[in-house]
Amino acid sequence: MIIILVEGMSSSSDVQLTAVFASLAVQINRYFSLIVFIFAVIGSCLNTLVFGHRALRSSPCSRFFLASSAAAIPSLLSGLIGRIVAGWAADPASRSIWLCKFRTLVNETSQCAAIWLIALASIDRWLVSSPNVTHRQMSSVRNATRSIVLTLLLSGLSHIPHTICYEPFQLPPIPLHCYGATSACRLFDDLFYASIVVLLPCSLMLVFGCMTIKNIHQSRRATRPNNIQMSIGNQQTKNLPNAQLKTKMKNERNLTKMLLIQVFILILFTLPQACNSLYATITYGRDKSVLQKAFDQFFYNLTLLLSYMAVGLPFYMYTLTGSVFRSTLMQLFQGTLRIFERFH
Repeated sequence: MIIILVEGMSSSSDVQLTAVFASLAVQINRYFSLIVFIFAVIGSCLNTLVFGHRALRSSPCSRFFLASSAAAIPSLLSGLIGRIVAGWAADPASRSIWLCKFRTLVNETSQCAAIWLIALASIDRWLVSSPNVTHRQMSSVRNATRSIVLTLLLSGLSHIPHTICYEPFQLPPIPLHCYGATSACRLFDDLFYASIVVLLPCSLMLVFGCMTIKNIHQSRRATRPNNIQMSIGNQQTKNLPNAQLKTKMKNERNLTKMLLIQVFILILFTLPQACNSLYATITYGRDKSVLQKAFDQFFYNLTLLLSYMAVGLPFYMYTLTGSVFRSTLMQLFQGTLRIFERFH
């Protein structure tokens, strides 16, 4: 009798928890996705305007920031709009194979490019801070532009196989309505995302970020008279006044600090999604309780939104921590206000 009572209480508790997790999963899509979408899209658009400003665009690192912010916008639009709609009605990608494939290609290509461009920016910061003249000369706007074009091209080509094997699911056996049609395809996609899109670039960010910090500490201990010129890479600074040299040096330090902040944000917000993708693939096909399925759906939705927040939060962190970024942003606002005043 006691055993039956305990089992009944456990069953009732499972039903309640299942309803809670199912409700949370829906609410995340409906409201949290909308909040992330608004702030992330606004932040990414403002990032492109600030880093495209003449005060910053002469720096190779700013070019990487600009390209990464621009690449993130298609991912936000294609990924989050579908999740917002899915919170209120059926996901359109679950009914159209062409929409499913197109959205997958745009979403995964842009997300991959945005993350890898930040990894390249980490390498650029290491080159700029290096005491080796040859390394510093490798940091240039021309090399940055070439790297950006190559990254965008490789990101698109590498995700074509993913798009081919994607199909819509009306009632998916996994937490997505548009995903790989076979278990082999899902395993390949999740392993590719976890290793190539997240773990490898994040590892490069971490390694080169630590090496950059080491170079900065070494340069501060050095007492060389040409220390200002060294810290600006290979830019032509010999004919510039000392005030402009100091301004450029300040901009480079600010860009380095902003990059380290973004590296921390990317690692913090993308690793959970990578781990959860691997978990979803490894446990696919296993018998799970209704409670476990509801929790998996909730946690998958949560980690997926965290990965979108990784490309939406940097603008607000830059505004709080980057003095050069704030001043450039204020110049944009003031210029916009002057334009409006001319028409009124």
